[in-house]
Amino acid sequence: MRKIVVIILFFISISLTACVQRPFFDIQPAAPRGSVSESLGTLIDDTVLKTDNFIVYFYEGGYLAAQSVVRHLENNFKFLMSLFNRYTIPQTRVLIHPTQDEFDRMHHEFPGARGTAGRGRVSIISPFAYDSDHFYDWIMRIVINEFIHVIQMRHQIGWMRRYLFEGTALFISGYSSLEMQRESRDFVVSGLRANDIPNYYMLTGLVDEFSSSEYFFGKRMIRYIVDNWGWAYVVALHHDQNFQRVLDISNEEFHAQWIQHLTWRYIYLVSIRIVIISTVILILLIVLFFLLQRYFKRFTYLNNDYQVKNL
Repeated sequence: MRKIVVIILFFISISLTACVQRPFFDIQPAAPRGSVSESLGTLIDDTVLKTDNFIVYFYEGGYLAAQSVVRHLENNFKFLMSLFNRYTIPQTRVLIHPTQDEFDRMHHEFPGARGTAGRGRVSIISPFAYDSDHFYDWIMRIVINEFIHVIQMRHQIGWMRRYLFEGTALFISGYSSLEMQRESRDFVVSGLRANDIPNYYMLTGLVDEFSSSEYFFGKRMIRYIVDNWGWAYVVALHHDQNFQRVLDISNEEFHAQWIQHLTWRYIYLVSIRIVIISTVILILLIVLFFLLQRYFKRFTYLNNDYQVKNL
């Protein structure tokens, strides 16, 4: 009986992870909040820190934030550059703002933005703006996400389509809160059910035009390309954004196949997982019922035997 329970629990774990996509790239994690003790780089003055690949401008009293951010960037610099077959770029400027209000005052981004990037520049909120390990880890993912944009802008030829720009950075950095993941999943499912999935042409807006579709669908589009063609083709699309020439497939064919992939993953596979979990729970309840029945029979037998002995 114990073996049966173990097997059932095994299938539960498989079903729960069936729809989970693990990060494709292993970004080195940031050091725990407040744990950076050794200094990295050279202080130019009280609010400027210079390392081999970055110049960090920070607020008064923000030295620990600067050290934490630049160490995380330097630890991942060579790996991120190698993904795009690049090995050197001019030093990137990193601006760290102490609060959300200060960031919003300096940058006109969408509401709730925590970071932004330009050519050779990254701007973020301090990872210590809030007393929270979760916020710290989130900002550390954002700074990687924004630095990837810097590499992309150095790497691209001509203007870059939004799905490629945002999707690639999200795919590599893994930047996504649980709330964003739920919202993104619901966004995709509702789009599938309403037959309203944006096609390639709808995801090719200019980089300065904001739409959540490029974030929610861009990452999934990049993942789909990597799974079916390989990462090298994503890099190739940064040079030539024509699907026919790079992927040997028309935009229309790509869209149709991508819709099939999304439908399988977010509709059929989820339904299958629900059925599996429901079936396993039912089996567990049946097993529990028989175990309890067996226990009560045993208890009744022992109780009757005891009464007989005491007559």
